[in-house]
Amino acid sequence: MREQVMTQIDQVRQLPPSLIAYAPGAMRKAPWWPRLAVGLAAAGLAAAVSLGLVAVRAQDQLEQIQQRDRRISAVLAAPDARTLTATAQRGGTATVVFSRAEGEMVFLASGLAALPDSRTYQLWQIGPTGIRSAGLMRPDDSGRTPLVVTTPFAATTQLGVTIEPEGGSAQPTTRPLLLVDLPAT
Repeated sequence: MREQVMTQIDQVRQLPPSLIAYAPGAMRKAPWWPRLAVGLAAAGLAAAVSLGLVAVRAQDQLEQIQQRDRRISAVLAAPDARTLTATAQRGGTATVVFSRAEGEMVFLASGLAALPDSRTYQLWQIGPTGIRSAGLMRPDDSGRTPLVVTTPFAATTQLGVTIEPEGGSAQPTTRPLLLVDLPAT
């Protein structure tokens, strides 16, 4: 049989390639599910990356809060901590816990009036060498501000609170509505 096939190879013409397989629409479409799987995998990856970024941001915020809480605890527990209070001209009170040994102070105000969104309360450190911002405060619905932890500059003799444009000012633009005298020692 092999001899017969080998002798006929030279005499039998090879068939041309089939053109039907290459005609438009004749090609078989790939199944839809692999594309769906790739799309779902990409969406899952994007969700994982997004959740990872949210988790990192939350961790950073938690670390900042924990650091602030440690600073507050150190000031409150300091053997030389002094508590000072003052009353605001328009109502409200301020409490300052001050520790020279820790080199920090904690400020809290309550009973402050709500301000329009275009205004904010600004805390100032005041001394013979100048005035320096110690932070911005927005009271909650009951008029309490969040705790502000600040490091006073060496010659700070007073803390003051003014009402400033939203975002604060480089220097006070209004008269202080509250002043707290700090002890020299």
